[in-house]
Amino acid sequence: MSEDKQNDWALDINRKRIHISQAQSGRKGYYCPACSQEMLACLSEIIRSHFKHDFRDVEHKGKCTFSNETFRHKIGKEILQRIKQIKVPALNKYPPKGEEGRPMRVRKGETIRAHRVEIEMPFYEDQQGEVKWGRIDQVDEKNLLIQPDVAFFDKSGHPTLLIELVATHKPDEDKLAKLKRLGINTVLVRLPKGTEEEIEATFAVSSSTRWAYHYEEQITEYVPVPARNQNDLSEADVEQRKLFEETFECRAAEVRNLLRAIKKCLGGEHYRAAEGGLRQEISRVAGIADGESHELQGIRRAIRERLDESVGDRRGAIEDRRRELSAKESQLYQRYQSKRRALSDQVEKTERQTGLVEEEISGTIERLGGGQGSYREQGEELDKRIERARRDIEIAKNRRKSIQAEEEGLPE
Repeated sequence: MSEDKQNDWALDINRKRIHISQAQSGRKGYYCPACSQEMLACLSEIIRSHFKHDFRDVEHKGKCTFSNETFRHKIGKEILQRIKQIKVPALNKYPPKGEEGRPMRVRKGETIRAHRVEIEMPFYEDQQGEVKWGRIDQVDEKNLLIQPDVAFFDKSGHPTLLIELVATHKPDEDKLAKLKRLGINTVLVRLPKGTEEEIEATFAVSSSTRWAYHYEEQITEYVPVPARNQNDLSEADVEQRKLFEETFECRAAEVRNLLRAIKKCLGGEHYRAAEGGLRQEISRVAGIADGESHELQGIRRAIRERLDESVGDRRGAIEDRRRELSAKESQLYQRYQSKRRALSDQVEKTERQTGLVEEEISGTIERLGGGQGSYREQGEELDKRIERARRDIEIAKNRRKSIQAEEEGLPE
């Protein structure tokens, strides 16, 4: 008989669960939990002890779908719903794939308690691609992300931990990608093939529990910790590291989920409505812009017409005034040039007179040196000439300043 047909569990005469290790051999009022068929307890020290169906009812033979693993999971879910807590292992950050190093401790092991526990709560994406959860009658299969065995919720109604009860610690790549999409901490628990007490004891220790996903592990950067010996890693660390390492298949599954979410979002009614609304708004704004442009052109034409009406009669006068000013400007320029030439001539004349005075003074000085006339007369004459020369020089300087002032005051 195959192992999956060897029941570890049965119901006693009081319809209470009983494990094979707690049963008495033979027909003692045991019944199958799945089909309610009477069962025999087969105890043996040679082969594995088990319950088996008592197929006195030939028509019932081979129709039972009982599964030990499924029944253990059912028991585990009921226990978690009752105790509302679980011991989780320490969280470590492992070196990147292909590199050696010791695990870096991120968080110590702890007991996580729940305010509310839900069994097989659906987690899905809505039409906007947002993660939702709740008891809904119909969830489209393509929108369903995961339906964990157990979900812990806090007082505010937000999920704090997802628990998957597994036969092994190796989930498929698609499930790991969906867990990353959810972003909710998740553990995998391997239940023992023992009694109900042994299953409950599993949740009080972390030896059979592994992290499938943890947000802090994802965002924490690994700081190299030199490995003393590659064999230092325990079997649990090796198993946990494989769970955290992202394989090509996991990345491919994550990309497929992302593309599926994008397509779903683009094809959703909300997106189509938003797109239609945006197109209508763009069309409306474009129409308003065209109308405003035509109105602006009309305003400009009206302004030009009003200007033509109010200024038209004055344009001739303005043009005449412009020609008059242009002619006056030409006259002033000619007068400026004539005055400039006259001033230049006056300056040259003054400079020549100054030179003659200086020559006369020099001659007088020479004559004084020659002894002609009396000293007093010659001195008086010299003083007069010097005084006249000074006045002439002062007049010339003042004249030059006046000429410069007049030149600066002329229009450009």
